[in-house]
Amino acid sequence: MKAFVNEELVLELELAFPPERVFRGLTLEIASWWSHRFRDGSAVGFEPRIGGRFYEDFGGGSAALYAFVTYIEPPIKLRLEGSMGMDGPVVSVMDFDFAKSALGTRLSLRHFILGSLDPGTVEEYRSGWGEILGKTLPAWLAGGSSASV
Repeated sequence: MKAFVNEELVLELELAFPPERVFRGLTLEIASWWSHRFRDGSAVGFEPRIGGRFYEDFGGGSAALYAFVTYIEPPIKLRLEGSMGMDGPVVSVMDFDFAKSALGTRLSLRHFILGSLDPGTVEEYRSGWGEILGKTLPAWLAGGSSASV
């Protein structure tokens, strides 16, 4: 049974790469490493411009829209708005901030979620963001193997 949710997920990471590199990896190169997909063999797309789409293309005219770009200031800030695959009436806004740090980049994510969701969905997104941004993205940036896609 779904419940009304009003949550803010916060994740802060230190990455050993400059902000320009992290920003490029999270935007222009995302199709190469993004591992959370609805279907095997699909293609992920990201259009780094206002109104640009972040989506998954299943082929044959089928696709899923994750979010739209509503603010972009390379390599400082990125805002996306969209359901990110959550089922039901959901408003979701993700703010990514990229700041220089002693290690390279302090990447901050604030993901605001408002709507009707199944129990556990917020925790699934919390752990998913931790996996994607804390493990998969840094491995890709380091030139290691990306997650299977």
